[in-house]
Amino acid sequence: TTEIYTLSLHDALPISHLIGTGELPYSLQTTFRLLHDAIRYVDHRSLGTTVISVCGECYHEAGANTVQELACMMASGVEYLNRLTDLGLSADAVARRVRFNIPVGMNFFMEIAKLRAARMLWSRITTDFGVQEEDARKMRAHVRTSWWHQTKYDPHVNMLRSTIEAMAGVIGGADSMYTAPFDEVAAAPGVFSKRIARNLQIVLREEAQLGRVADPAAGSYYIETLTNELAEHAWKLFGEIEKQGGYLAAATSGFIQESIEKTAEEKRGNISRRRDVIVGSNQYPNLGEKKLANGIRDTEQVQAQLRESLRHHRETRPAAAEEQAQALRQTLGGESGNLIAAMASALEAGVTVAEINDLLHNGGEDVPIVASLRPFRAAEDFEQLRDAVAVLQRKPTVFLATYGPGSWRRARATFASGFFGTAGLDIIDNAGFETPEDAATAAINAGADILVACSDDESYPDMIPRVMSVLETAGSDMS
Repeated sequence: TTEIYTLSLHDALPISHLIGTGELPYSLQTTFRLLHDAIRYVDHRSLGTTVISVCGECYHEAGANTVQELACMMASGVEYLNRLTDLGLSADAVARRVRFNIPVGMNFFMEIAKLRAARMLWSRITTDFGVQEEDARKMRAHVRTSWWHQTKYDPHVNMLRSTIEAMAGVIGGADSMYTAPFDEVAAAPGVFSKRIARNLQIVLREEAQLGRVADPAAGSYYIETLTNELAEHAWKLFGEIEKQGGYLAAATSGFIQESIEKTAEEKRGNISRRRDVIVGSNQYPNLGEKKLANGIRDTEQVQAQLRESLRHHRETRPAAAEEQAQALRQTLGGESGNLIAAMASALEAGVTVAEINDLLHNGGEDVPIVASLRPFRAAEDFEQLRDAVAVLQRKPTVFLATYGPGSWRRARATFASGFFGTAGLDIIDNAGFETPEDAATAAINAGADILVACSDDESYPDMIPRVMSVLETAGSDMS
């Protein structure tokens, strides 16, 4: 029915929206009243849907570590429980309508342990809140493969990343899963990439048969130990957030954001120094890569079509739409009545979601504003460098002047090729030269912009002056 579709389309995630954007579209009073009424609405109709999403993606995509992800998710879950039980709902009623959206990254065993630790922590929290029903104490975990690890260049490697992440999600105990198409970042996902993403789950279920085991990681000493350690550290950080006065208070003071930003800077540093390898981006670039065709439609055309569709809808909708909009205004202004039921009636009468948002955006004084987390992808700094080179009329050319012992010159040529290749520069490699003068002359003839001496440490003191002498005699400005 329309009402089920409206509610099931996406769970509400106001806390994640707040930390991700810095503000909420509605006041706190309106926000939590909506959640309260949504739970009562689905309970009254016995709908088997969740209402609230505790989302870990905003922390994961901002560079948080695993402990921070777990602690923030638990703290936001507790914030929902506290606020909604204060409004008169039972802890059971709230807990059974909560779903956790958890991103899974590339650290295979760590991600398995993260999901297991999350279930342990949530069970402990719901038990402490006095949740009676066993089913309500269980975590409902929806997993998605990591956006943070996706790359725009060499995008087919993303299929391997998604395979690792999806397998970790299944073994960790996901109830449902979204596997991202490999070109989600590089271009608009096409038929092939969507099919691969879908078939990945089918292979794990039907061929790997991971769905036939209740808990595939049970009994593994390493995973069990890692799970317990994660749970212990996350519980400690969760306690620190609670000492701040709860999640919203900690976000308002900046405690959460500052902690995650510090971790994110450490990650950026490791990636920039290539201590953390991103295949195809900061290491092992595909020098002959051709970018995927961008299938994104003309946004102006799409917007024009939407405006025309909206205009036609407003002109042809029944007159009852304004009556239902007025009824929603009255419900919002009063303390009785169910906002979700009023919204469902308004939608069925033809009131648009945008118009409902305008009604709910009442400019209350308790609209929170906090510092937002900035999402970024691991490879984006290297991608920006490569994009800047790609728009140049002529790419700089790097000439590898290989000279001396074969093992040393080959090793250093390989390193230099990977180093400059991450910026998308043109690389001219060579088998080796008999003399430094031959190498310098070949570089000049090739019209290279950069010459890289690739030899052994003992040969450099003799090689470099001889190369520079040839370049200076030829009047070359090669660097």
